[in-house]
Amino acid sequence: MSPRDMHEMAIFIRKSVVEMKGEGGMNIKILYGGSIDETNAGAMLKFGDVHGLLVGRASEDPLKLSRLLQAIEQSA
Repeated sequence: MSPRDMHEMAIFIRKSVVEMKGEGGMNIKILYGGSIDETNAGAMLKFGDVHGLLVGRASEDPLKLSRLLQAIEQSA
């Protein structure tokens, strides 16, 4: 999923929550749980309208996790 696609999905999620629970739904925090690694983490956090990442496979390898964390730090 591209950051733009995720941004559109975040809008849909918030709209759905607002319809069910009221205006407070605009304040929910969204985590991205798709395939995340050092190549897309920074852009997803910056442009995807998400507040965090659920890291899967990249967390199994210390080197990959280190690269992921560096990419996030560089994008901040």
